[in-house]
Amino acid sequence: MKKAFFLPMLLFCLLAPAACGKEQEEDIYYDIRVESRFLEGVQEDQWLLGLQYFQGEPVSLIAEGDQTRMDVYLQPEGEERRLLMEGVSRDFQSHQWYMDSGGNCFIPRTDGVARLDGTGSLLYHSRTDGAVEDICELGDGRIILLIRRGNSYGLAELAPVTGVVSGIENVALENGLQYIGASGDRLMLLDGAGFWHVDLEKGTRTLEIPFEGTAYSLPGKAADFRTGDSRAEVIWSSGLEEQLVRVNVGEDREVIVVRGMNFDYTALNIKDRIRRFNQSNDTYYAVIEECVEGEDADDYRTETNLKLAAGKGADIIYGLALPGDIYSFVEKGLFADLTPLMEASGMKEEDYFPAAFGWRHEGRIYGVNLVMKPFRYSMDKSLLGEGEELTIEAVLDLMLSLEEKSLVTGWNERIILEDYLLPGSEDLWGLVDWEEGTCDFRGELFSRMLRAAKRCANDYPGIVESRPSGNYNYFMTDSDMEERNLVPAGYLFDDGYHGAAHTNYTMGINAGSENIEGAWQLLAYLLGEEVQSGEFNANIFPVNKKAFDKYARKVIETGVERVHYDAQGNPTGRYVKGNGMVDLTQERADDIKRCLEDVRPLPIRPGPVISIILEETEDYFSGAKSMEEVIDVLQNRVQLYLNEQVKKK
Repeated sequence: MKKAFFLPMLLFCLLAPAACGKEQEEDIYYDIRVESRFLEGVQEDQWLLGLQYFQGEPVSLIAEGDQTRMDVYLQPEGEERRLLMEGVSRDFQSHQWYMDSGGNCFIPRTDGVARLDGTGSLLYHSRTDGAVEDICELGDGRIILLIRRGNSYGLAELAPVTGVVSGIENVALENGLQYIGASGDRLMLLDGAGFWHVDLEKGTRTLEIPFEGTAYSLPGKAADFRTGDSRAEVIWSSGLEEQLVRVNVGEDREVIVVRGMNFDYTALNIKDRIRRFNQSNDTYYAVIEECVEGEDADDYRTETNLKLAAGKGADIIYGLALPGDIYSFVEKGLFADLTPLMEASGMKEEDYFPAAFGWRHEGRIYGVNLVMKPFRYSMDKSLLGEGEELTIEAVLDLMLSLEEKSLVTGWNERIILEDYLLPGSEDLWGLVDWEEGTCDFRGELFSRMLRAAKRCANDYPGIVESRPSGNYNYFMTDSDMEERNLVPAGYLFDDGYHGAAHTNYTMGINAGSENIEGAWQLLAYLLGEEVQSGEFNANIFPVNKKAFDKYARKVIETGVERVHYDAQGNPTGRYVKGNGMVDLTQERADDIKRCLEDVRPLPIRPGPVISIILEETEDYFSGAKSMEEVIDVLQNRVQLYLNEQVKKK
């Protein structure tokens, strides 16, 4: 029998919301220290029915049997198991069994909840108006049900003896994944925002341990939890138990503030990486400042803008927290030049793929991409004549002449302009002269773009096929294109075709930061080989070349990385080969690496002008205005923008 173990670690930092206008040094920062351990797992011939706290300790409900019947056992952690029921029908096999303090077993169903007696026979199956997602027992013995109705959630109380279900109508719950647990007689709710106290009498919810703006995110599906006195204990369905305690931070280290949005959705698992930085660095402690639930994203970006312009604000800015005109921030010197910091730390640009450096100006580096999600486009080789080069004119000719009208299946006019025709050219194919501060949208090129976008929108079949990276398994290399008789079809840059990487994962250092050295230590850590070669979400690649090689070797040895489940649906965390996935070879890894050398970040300078184009051309695509009317308005708006840029210089 394996013994469980504890692994102490700092898991996240909690930024208390500061009132608008307060100086950063007035902010109070918190951390939640976490002790974690993996509970003992089930054996190969067993099935896990449930994980929970019972009489103050974590326990497992497990089963053994054949195809029709199973014996159910209570397995306290680190102790001998004891038999609860014999000969229970396998129809009741589930991963969400719950046992109350009296030893009664309840089983959530899609249409209600079932209770079995001590012999494993069905006592009742109480119907509900939705699926029972979770069950918990409060300290006073009440059994509470969490019920999902479509995308909405509600609460109900179950009478354990009679099975009568009574709806709790005065509590309104938010949509989204959530779980219920207990803090003595109090009902608690856990979701992505944190731990809430639900007052069943008043019908209110109070956030007691928030996650918003922290480096903590839910590691999986919660099996059970309990809270009390700024503490929480959670058992995750993976078998991981976490014990969380809230403490102050920043008393022994300088705080580095990272401001951004959507940290939980980034491919780098940025919160986990920041946690690891905090574990390894004795001088600096990084905290996250993000757009919290209910806060307007545009207002949040405006606040970022104002603070940067005033030489204040967070030490590191994550690209998604900025308004659209990032180039102006760089040009005005609001971001620190990273080039000397790289040189001082021995970091060489040639050790990274070109996509690593997303914000540039006059040969200097001002922002780094932590990962890259490259996009490439392809089309049938027969569409281009022998020796014909792919140019914007050649693409427009195809779009306006071929009988197959679609560019990419399902793309509307806006996406065709925004994601294909416009983003790769610094001067928008000569429509804008940045040096002279002038523009010309009245020529033939732009009108052809509008006609092509309108002609090709939404129809099937397609001329051009989108090729996102798909990580190692699905990435289409030049060799793959040759084998399939395909040729590159974009992205189109001013000097020809290249793969493109969006700059959503770019970070820059606030030039007004008092901790530029500490901020750089964090960025250097995130760009380092160890972090870059760690676990990633799908569809992205590391920007560190050595990390690419290291991660590729691991995939070659273990197979394509993905979650594997055993026969009972339990995640094993193992790597598996085959099963319809293409195994990576060294030859293919080298082929992919050559293609990644050609991937570039999209230019940031034309961003504001592209936004104006997209706004004004909606009236043409909807039929509200003629092309000539739209172009006249667009010409004037872009010229006004350029005039403002000239004045600011």
